[in-house]
Amino acid sequence: MRQSGFIVDLAKDGDEAWELATHFPYAVIATDLRMPGMDGMMLIDQLRELQPDPVCLLVTGVKQLEWYREAEKSGVDVIQKPWNGDQLAEALRAALREYRSRATQMAPESERPVVSEEREVLVIGLQGAAKTRVADALRGHCQARHLGDLDAAAAVLQERTNISCCLLAEPLADGPGLRRFSRANASVPVIVLSEGDAESAGVRAIRNGAQDWLSLEGLNGSALSRAIAIASERSRAPSGPLPVCSAQHNPQLLADRFRQAISRGRRFSHQAALLLVDVDRFGDINASLGYDAGDELLGLVAERLRSSVRESDAVFRLSQDEFALVLEDLGEGDSLDVPAQRVLNSFATPFRWRGNEVVLTASIGGAVFPGHGQQHTELMKRAEAALALAKQQGRNRYCTVSEQPSSVIGPQDGAAQLH
Repeated sequence: MRQSGFIVDLAKDGDEAWELATHFPYAVIATDLRMPGMDGMMLIDQLRELQPDPVCLLVTGVKQLEWYREAEKSGVDVIQKPWNGDQLAEALRAALREYRSRATQMAPESERPVVSEEREVLVIGLQGAAKTRVADALRGHCQARHLGDLDAAAAVLQERTNISCCLLAEPLADGPGLRRFSRANASVPVIVLSEGDAESAGVRAIRNGAQDWLSLEGLNGSALSRAIAIASERSRAPSGPLPVCSAQHNPQLLADRFRQAISRGRRFSHQAALLLVDVDRFGDINASLGYDAGDELLGLVAERLRSSVRESDAVFRLSQDEFALVLEDLGEGDSLDVPAQRVLNSFATPFRWRGNEVVLTASIGGAVFPGHGQQHTELMKRAEAALALAKQQGRNRYCTVSEQPSSVIGPQDGAAQLH
């Protein structure tokens, strides 16, 4: 499929597929029917709770009609084994066309001009004194509509275009419900309101798709109005891939960004990480195709890298053929396996340059806060050591190092020197 131009992530079972889907959005999900742990239909049902938009394909050699009927009722297309590469590629192209058609059909609804009626805020799931406190805080700032759950809010959002924000009770913010709601209504920001002041509630809310979190304790109209305005501005940020920053002439840009990620990681008790990505033997590309072709290909590499990470992450170009990825908000149990493999997967699809296919690979070195170190300089040097190890081990892979040679670490102060 990669030879046909698709960028593909592979999962050996349902658990690994779920892990990938919690990190990255997909246009098409194709799964085998029979797998260890759970079958393909069970996996599709679970993934749809997390990502409702992808077109789902079920691959099976089972002949019983009841499987086809069940899949058809669930809106799942079936690919019969055995198949040849052209048949599978065409099925995937058809699924992509369907996905794009759905997005096009939804676009006019979201792009309709806002009618000249008062902006409203949806208040979801609040009861008793909390509901009264929020109503009092909103009075004089904007119109409030109180709803019981996310399904009711989704129905309102489908009908009206004058909703500026959703205020959500914290108990509704856990689990896949908020993630599904946020993806389906990306243009309307969500602020989670909590009875307590524990920052862990805010971390969970933002991980599940909220723009912000506020404590109900001491809440007033000015603070709430300001939070709604800021969240609304964030939700209007330009869609699509974010730019790749250049740190070739100012390495401090990367150091500052990574230091900020570590600082937020300390505050909210989550991990931050750095991936250094070096395009393998890129000098050979410059020698054979010329420097202009090399620059064009590196532009395509930058686009692939930007699409391989989340919007909250940052991509920097460090030198002609080396990039850095700053990853934020990694959970306690997360590792670099998923994002690093995602980057390697993006290189597995050949690059198209002036009608030709160009195969590139990459070596990746990574370091994670706090597991590999506490300071950004130490972690940068550790990522450099891991990148050197990936090259020594044959390239086209990623490595981390839990222990660094003393000759690598050096002084702890000042910005790291990235090669």
